[in-house]
Parts: sequence; structure tokens; C-alpha cells
Amino acid sequence: MEVDTRVKLLIAGINDIEKNGPDKLSIRRVAAECGVSCAAPYKHYKNRNEFIIAIIRYIHDEWKKVTDSIIEKAQEDSLSTRELLTTISIAYVRFLVDHPNYHAVIQMDSKNMTPEQIKEKSQISNASKLLIDKYCTEVNMNEEDKARKTFIVRSIIYGAAMMMLSGELEKSEENYLMVKDCINREFDLG
Repeated sequence: MEVDTRVKLLIAGINDIEKNGPDKLSIRRVAAECGVSCAAPYKHYKNRNEFIIAIIRYIHDEWKKVTDSIIEKAQEDSLSTRELLTTISIAYVRFLVDHPNYHAVIQMDSKNMTPEQIKEKSQISNASKLLIDKYCTEVNMNEEDKARKTFIVRSIIYGAAMMMLSGELEKSEENYLMVKDCINREFDLG
């Protein structure tokens, strides 16, 4: 029962951040949404900062389940680093689009975050960054080009997700394939 309450609080917290923004997150409102007393969240989280970190970790754990599954299948299928990179990248776009409420947390402005919150948040999208770095190292890419590739590929990922979430780009298999092609084309350019 305790786990259910924690998860309900986290999901309500994510939804509150999406609706009101991270600066206006109200633990009292979250508690009311979950039908628990305003003191109940403090049985699980010391303070607002710890609650936000728990929200970030929850999203990270949800994404990690996806990446772990992809990596396990990639090992079975003997995918190359580049194939794994594009697979993870497309999966991350899907994850962001399929969970639009997570997007508000992932895109929180770090100027209003604690160092611990920033560190936790950076872990969410670390899989693509690490794979880009690994692939660039495998093909002996210099540091300047590696930094550029990281910027461009991550921009494609976040840009595609934003466009799909806003309705500017249709959420379709054809468009996911287009995103994959854009990422591959970027690495084909060298």
C-alpha cells in the first residue's frame, strides 16, 4: 500500500509540475489530488526538494526500464553501437511523446534547481549522450566533431519530440523513421 501512495504522489507531482510549472509545485495540492492529508507526503519525502528529486528519479527509472530492455535485445541481435544509438534515440522520442507530462519535468529550467536536482535530471537522457560518445570514439572522431554530433543528435531528439507534442509534426511511424534517418544522415556526414 505504501508503494502505491508514493507512486500516486509522484504522478500527481509530475502532473502538478506540468500544469503549474516547477516553481509553483504545491505538495498540498498534490496531496489533495491523491486524497491524502497534506501531511502524508512528508511521511515519504522530507521536503519539497526531496520530492522533486524523487519525481526526477521516478521518470529516470521509467526510462531506464525502456533502455534496459532495448540494450538486452540489442545484445541478442548483435546490434552495432550506431544501431543501438539510433534505436535508443527513437525510443527516447517515443518516451517523451508518450508521456507528455514527463516533458515538463525533463525541461525544467536548471537556474531554479538545486545542484542535486540538476545532477539527477541529467541522468535521464544520459543513455543517448553516452552512446553518441561511444560511437564517435569507435570511429576516431575528434572532440570538436564529437561535441557537434552530440549537440545535433540531441537537438533532433528533443526537437522531434517537441514538434510531435505540439502537433506540428504528426506522431506517426513515418515521422519516427524520418527522425531515425536524420540521425543516421548526421553520422554519415562524418
